[in-house]
Amino acid sequence: MRKMFLLAAFLVGFVAAPTFAQLPFTLGVKGGLNLADVTGEDASDDSEMLIGFHAGAYAQFDLAVLTIQPELLYTVKGSQEEGTMGGVDYSSTSTLNYFEIPVLVKYNLLPTPMMKASVYAGPSLAFLLSANNEQEVNGVTSDTDIADDLTSTDFGLNLGASVELSKLMIDVRYNMGLSSVDDSGADMDFKNSVIMLSVGYALM
Repeated sequence: MRKMFLLAAFLVGFVAAPTFAQLPFTLGVKGGLNLADVTGEDASDDSEMLIGFHAGAYAQFDLAVLTIQPELLYTVKGSQEEGTMGGVDYSSTSTLNYFEIPVLVKYNLLPTPMMKASVYAGPSLAFLLSANNEQEVNGVTSDTDIADDLTSTDFGLNLGASVELSKLMIDVRYNMGLSSVDDSGADMDFKNSVIMLSVGYALM
């Protein structure tokens, strides 16, 4: 049901695109820092945030106090972990690379010509591009492609706030995975969880 709801939301967005095209329009580029981790019933208590990044483009369609902001992003998610098991030191880093499409609805708190502060929410759909896990056990490193053990898509919910000063946009959000990305057959519950800090610049 959740996946059907998100799919319907994206379809509505694409169908409504001709209407949005008649509205005041902004196009820009953005990029920034990801602080990624995993949540869920089977997530390790020793899991730590993985530092990644995101980069891409955004558009804005203004509706008075509301703004519709679709984005196209390359984004790095995952997690890392280190510890000792049976007297053996180990570390593990999972890096997941996605092409992500967020669609945000922003409520403009201070809509002035020079400054606009907003809070927002919206769904996102991400497509897995590649994934690997790097492990180090007692100084011996191995690198494994884990894409086949993950779902090809990831559904998320974005909650955040932004400030726009002329053409510059500063944005912070939490991207919360809504479904497990495990597809190994073990029925594990692992959800992506990412804090995203970004800077954008309006090109037009």
